[in-house]
Formats: sequence, C-alpha cells, structure tokens
Amino acid sequence: PNNPFAAEGYDALIRYRFSDIPNYANYTNRMARLVGGVEGSTDTWNYKANLVLAHGWLESANHGYISYNALIDAVNNGTYNFLDPSKNSQAVRSALAPVLAKTSTSDLDSINFVASREVFNLPGGPAQLGLGGEFRYEAVNDPALNPTNDAQGLGNARTIGNRTVASAFAELGMPVLDNVEVNVSGRYDHYSDFGGNFSPKIGVKYTPIKTVALRATVSKGFRAPSFSESGDSASQGFTNFSFANYPDFVAAHGGSEYTKTYSLSSITAANPDLKPEKSTSYTMGAVWAPTRNFSVSLDYYHIKKTDVIAQASAGDAIAAYYAGEAIPAGYTVVADAVDPEHPTAQARILSVASPYINADSLETSGLDLNVQASVYLPWDVKLTSNLDATTIFDFKYTQDGVTYNYVGKEAPYVLSSGAGTPKYRASWSNTFTRGPATMTGTLNYVSGLRSIDESYVGDQT
Repeated sequence: PNNPFAAEGYDALIRYRFSDIPNYANYTNRMARLVGGVEGSTDTWNYKANLVLAHGWLESANHGYISYNALIDAVNNGTYNFLDPSKNSQAVRSALAPVLAKTSTSDLDSINFVASREVFNLPGGPAQLGLGGEFRYEAVNDPALNPTNDAQGLGNARTIGNRTVASAFAELGMPVLDNVEVNVSGRYDHYSDFGGNFSPKIGVKYTPIKTVALRATVSKGFRAPSFSESGDSASQGFTNFSFANYPDFVAAHGGSEYTKTYSLSSITAANPDLKPEKSTSYTMGAVWAPTRNFSVSLDYYHIKKTDVIAQASAGDAIAAYYAGEAIPAGYTVVADAVDPEHPTAQARILSVASPYINADSLETSGLDLNVQASVYLPWDVKLTSNLDATTIFDFKYTQDGVTYNYVGKEAPYVLSSGAGTPKYRASWSNTFTRGPATMTGTLNYVSGLRSIDESYVGDQT
C-alpha cells in the first residue's frame, strides 16, 4: 500500500532505518550472596573453612529491533506509514518492534576447607604442609533473546547447564637449603559431567646471592568444558567474507554485487561429547632486586595444551559447499537467497554452524617482563612506577594436522571477537602519593594486528 509504483505493477525495494523507533537496552543486574566461615588452630594445625552461597539474576530488555514477520505484515497491510512515519501510532511501532526481554540466572554454591602445619625440619627451615578440599555447585541459565531469529540485526546466544565439582589438594613447601626452596603440589578435581583429573606441579627457587633469585616450574593442567561449550548452548557472530579464493563462483554471477565482501553468520554449537583440555607447561625466570625500592623480573613460559576446545574451522564446510561436495559431519550450512541477477547460479552461504571440537593442540610461548621502582620526590611525594610487558613468540593452533600461527593476527575471530593475538603488549603505570591523596596515570600499548584468518581458507579480511 505504500509502494508508489504498485499501480504500474512494479515491486519496490525498501531501504529504511526506522528513525521513529529508537534502539536501546535496559539491564538490571542483581546479586544475592551469603558468606560464612570459621578459622582457628590446634596444637599443630591452622585451619579455615568457608561457605559461599551466591545467586545472580540479570534482567534484559532490548528495544528497537524490528520483527521480520511483523515487518512483512506491515508491508502487506499498510499498517506502517513509510512515507510519513510521524503518522504512525505507538501501538503500530510497538507491534513492529516488540520488546525483547529475558532473565538470566547464575548460581555458585561452595564449601571449602584448608589446613596447614609444619611437618619436619630441613637445613633451610621447617617444611610446611597444606591440605584442603572443596565441593561446589555451578549453574547457568541464559536463554536466547532472539530464539527464532525474528529480530533483525540481532545475533543469538544461549547458555544452559549445571554440575557439581569435588576437589582435593595438597602442597608441600620445603626450604631444603638456606638458598634453595622446593614446592610440590597436586590437585584432584572430579566433575559430575566429565569425570576426574589429577594435576601436579613442582617449583624450585634458587637464590645464589641476596639480590638475585632464579626460579622455575613444571606443571600439568586440566580444564573441563564450560557450559557454553558443552551444555544446551550456542552463540552467533559475524565475519566479513570475501570470494577471493572462489573465482568460479564470482564468474558464474558475472561479478555482481552479490559476490562482494559480505557479513557471514558464524554459529558455534555446543558439543556434549567434548573431552576436557589438558596441558603441560613450564616456566623459568630470574628476579633482580638490588634495593627494596627497585626490582626487575624476566620470565619465559611455554604452554602446550592437548584436546584443545575450539570451534571447528568453518573453512572446511565453506570449501565443501562451493566445491559441490557433501558438507562434513557436524556442520550445518544454510544458503542465502538467490542472486536476483543470476537466479540459476549457486547461492552464496548465509550461515555456517560449526561445533566445538577437541582440536589437536595449542602451543604458545613468550616472555614476561616486570619492572618496579619507587622513589621519594620533593614535598613528601612518593612515586611508584610499574612496567609490565609481554612478547608472544608462538601461538600455534593445530587441527587435523594443519597448524595456524595466530601471532600478530586478529584471528581466530569467532573465538576472540576480534581481540586477536597481538605480538607485543605493555602497560606502564605511575602513581604519585602524598598523604591521603593518590594520582595514577597509565600508558597501555598493544601492537598492530593483521585482520586475517587462514582457517577460513585463504586470507579473509
């Protein structure tokens, strides 16, 4: 009814931003938390026990997202005036953009106990033993705000799950010599949904002279899948996709606007069959503290994770689709509407759903530098300066025998939301203190990133 060309038998394409329907959101976040604890000592033991009960609920209300079905009805029935939006009633606007509301909840209830005592004497002093245990309940219920994808311009995500976790841990600190300390620890965790794992760690600190300390650690790690990775969960993001690696597709469409770079929907689906991640890591470093007011530490780290939980590469499904092959198991590819200029040509991809998987490995290494200094300035002003800097040597992700190094790249975009893996990071803060007054200035540096992701088959910008 609002189509001025309807009488001549022509359709009209609508490009419209609905300026009379504002887009905004209201959030109300509440948290209820109860904490209690006891602590004390016996003749030989010091102990502490804590109980935490926490429940949070977040109420979300999003306004201004256009309902696709309501829009089609408005177009067909003429209920929304596109030519003069000031004539639309609030009831018409509300029907076109209904409020999208949901309540998300989270729970964390835990009880833990720790105890420590001296157990035997060594040349460097008494050895200290620590023991502990914990039992906790975790739950998240974050329903989808746009479950039927009816709201235009709004992605989708939901996370639902619950479980119990029981843990036991022990630590033994041993000053074997006046200048040598050895720390041995271990932790066992049992998840109701993924079973148990033991994670040991050993650390050594050697102080050859009073101002220099050398240190090193070797440890095993364990991470159970989160609810978003293994529960009743899914999330949607978007990445700019180019057809640079598919010239035949571009030629079939005559290089039309349909083949230009566009926003590809990427959905990550939870996988209840995931296994926990495991890791082996080691660090080594040195600390130089010539005075009480100045210290420098430099540490090297190397971490290798196996059964890494990651999104399966969407590039595998994309390549299969454009090659006319069967879509690999676990993936879902949804085709877009056809090219109106070439309706018989293959349609481009609207959305790719990829599952979380246990990839082969993720290996990363780098250096961490910390410099701390403090000095007194005139007028009783104390300056405290702190510099933290990190350089990443490798960030190698291996899947199906193919390795991608993400250092200095924005990838993997679907997992980092564009945060990427910059090679260099640094933060320098300076705090001035005089009496009760404190002023701090901080300078942050993050090195540049290349906006590519080879796992989508070629450099996707």
